[in-house]
Amino acid sequence: MEKKSKQELLYEINQLQEKLSEARETLHAIKKGEVDAFVVSDPDGEHIYTLESADYTYRVLVQSMNEGALILAQDGTIFYCNRRFAEMLKTSSEKLTGSSILEYVESVEHEDIRDLLLRAKNANCKTEHFFNAADGTQISVQLSVNSAPINDTLRFCVVVTDLTERKLTEETQRLIGELKISRAELETRVVERTAEISANEMKYRKLSQEFRTLLNAISDTLILLSPDMEIMWANRGNAYLLNEMISEAVGQTCYHLLCGRSAPCEKCPVIRCFDTSEKQGVVETRNGRVLDKRAFPIEEGGRVGSVLLLVSDITEKMAIQAEAMAAGHMASLGELAAGVAHEINNPITGIINYGQILINECSPDGMEKDIGARIVKEGERIGHIVKTLLSYAHDKRKEKRPSRVSAILEESMILTQSQIRKEGTDLKIDIPGNLPEVDV
Repeated sequence: MEKKSKQELLYEINQLQEKLSEARETLHAIKKGEVDAFVVSDPDGEHIYTLESADYTYRVLVQSMNEGALILAQDGTIFYCNRRFAEMLKTSSEKLTGSSILEYVESVEHEDIRDLLLRAKNANCKTEHFFNAADGTQISVQLSVNSAPINDTLRFCVVVTDLTERKLTEETQRLIGELKISRAELETRVVERTAEISANEMKYRKLSQEFRTLLNAISDTLILLSPDMEIMWANRGNAYLLNEMISEAVGQTCYHLLCGRSAPCEKCPVIRCFDTSEKQGVVETRNGRVLDKRAFPIEEGGRVGSVLLLVSDITEKMAIQAEAMAAGHMASLGELAAGVAHEINNPITGIINYGQILINECSPDGMEKDIGARIVKEGERIGHIVKTLLSYAHDKRKEKRPSRVSAILEESMILTQSQIRKEGTDLKIDIPGNLPEVDV
């Protein structure tokens, strides 16, 4: 190369800087849509490029659209975008122009975008994608792509529709539909549950009525007591004679109502039941009656919330037990008497026999015969008493036979006359001899 002077080099540098500045201004004007056409010089000559949207009227129309508008190269480079598309991506048209549309979608969708542009060469194509905005959010859009030749070069015209509101509307409608279904299901469940509750309530009322009737039919007194010893409920049992004051019993303390005291009774089973959480009982005498008191704990939340007091009048039971015990004693005594009677019979028989021998061997006028006769008489008397005693000891009540009343009374008197005389009773018996026999 021929050497140039410093002045010439500075001149060329200034010329290049002016061209570079002019190129930058031109590029800036193209990006802003201020240029309708531009001329590019290359070794083959100069080429004039015009934009399809160069006309001012059409440009205003495209800029005013509610949808985004793009012109793409075959590799996805953005030649032009309107203001609406820039607003969707939260950026400016200048930053979008010259960039690739693939920069604004996820990498996994790059192949889908390329396939979309390939298919759009032959027909209009529509698809939905998510675009990444500059602030990091994602927007759902619909791309409507159509191919068009611009200056003998294939380009793609893309209309971008923001689906955010439509998606929101669809989601809202879906939720409303689900809400309607849920509401219908809820109403159905409410109706079913109400019917179930109503049936359960009727069943509970019936069971409660039956339960109360059953409790009130119990002859024993049932009293439900609070920790403050207040009566919460009582049946109509008569062990405590509460029938006339049952309506006034609720709310009163048991020791005041039942015992007439101002403080709890000593050894009260209810207090012990509250303290120990175990069943307690006591038997006491009140107004000539024997009462059996038993307290049962009712736990609520791990502690005794109330106590059920059961009061039973066992006076008759105790009397029956005493009679049964006495009868047992009498039976044992009868068995003992029978055994003794059998043991007495043998020697008495021998004594009578010896007396009879004495009578037979002695002279008729001798004292020994009189003594023998007395021995036989008293021996027979003892034998008769033993026989009568044995008849009482054996159970022959089921064997009925005709008997005279005087004979029955005579047999009874043999066993009881000595006790009657001992007590100073003068007993006289006057029974007609012609009374008929009775079947006993």
